[in-house]
Amino acid sequence: MNLKNNLQIISNKIIDAKLEFNRPNDNINLLAVSKTRSDDEVRRLYNLGQIDFGESYLQEALDKQQQLKDCDINWHFIGPIQSNKTKLICQNFN
Repeated sequence: MNLKNNLQIISNKIIDAKLEFNRPNDNINLLAVSKTRSDDEVRRLYNLGQIDFGESYLQEALDKQQQLKDCDINWHFIGPIQSNKTKLICQNFN
């Protein structure tokens, strides 16, 4: 399967779950974990309509954000947060 098909399958499952559990359309979103993925892979998924991405490696995420600054991505920091990194996380993540 390719990326577009995989995204469509997951999106359909989310739609089915929303209907099954009577959830409003605007309160469930797919968060694509992009840690260890290349800038090009993230850009390809973004170009297919995915806008929420999760990262847990701060420096890798900051580098990726710089490379993808032309994309309107909602970056989320996931996982444990070290106290010495809180300022950068607050400044660069939703």
